Amino acid sequence: MKDTSIDDPQASLDHAAIIRKKYALNQLYTEYYLHFKNSIAAIKGGKVLELGSGGGFIKEVIPDAITSDVVPIAGCDLVVFAEKLPFENESLKAILMIDVLHHVKTPEEFFKEALRCLVPGGKIIMVEPANTLWAKFIWKTFHHEPFDDKAGWIIKGDGRMSDANIALPWILFGRDRTLFEKKFPQLNINSLKIHTPVAYILSGGVKPWNLLPKFLFAPVRFIEKTVSGLKQGMFQTIEVEKISTR
Repeated sequence: MKDTSIDDPQASLDHAAIIRKKYALNQLYTEYYLHFKNSIAAIKGGKVLELGSGGGFIKEVIPDAITSDVVPIAGCDLVVFAEKLPFENESLKAILMIDVLHHVKTPEEFFKEALRCLVPGGKIIMVEPANTLWAKFIWKTFHHEPFDDKAGWIIKGDGRMSDANIALPWILFGRDRTLFEKKFPQLNINSLKIHTPVAYILSGGVKPWNLLPKFLFAPVRFIEKTVSGLKQGMFQTIEVEKISTR
């Protein structure tokens, strides 16, 4: 039975408080935001949009970012659906997302909109669940969201958070990568990096508990980055760039 309580906007405010309180989780989000900032620094013109901002704090790292969610949430600038972006053609230099793509009901429509709104050279950068042996075990055993790596591209249901498929990013950029490239030849998959095998789960994520105290965070992250070549992380950072045809 799915937990529809997470669809309530209050859940995002609760998550914001947890992200603030937990040192490890706060630092992971900061790492992601800094990566976003560095990856888009050279792109000229256009605005920065974060989709599904929820309880995050991207403005502390990228002050001019436009924050958004699909419901009104305190601290978010706009109510925005990924499949219908309220922006003019070629007006965005970046679309940034943390754990959002696997909630998008019709991702093909989102990528059409992203292609329309991005400036040439603009990027979509996403931090999403991975589908490694380790990640799949964790997602299917301990996580509340569905993990179906045999599913198609569409997510059924209208729950903001409760309807999802954690395997969707892998489906799009792993299993069906050739199909994605055929459908979107102007969207080049620049990189896909698997990372963070244990830090997130030890932090408890947005759950109340935490097994990763502040003094252990740096050593754990050092070890994770050292063994990143094993490609058994729980997450992946995907960078897609709009190619200019001019």
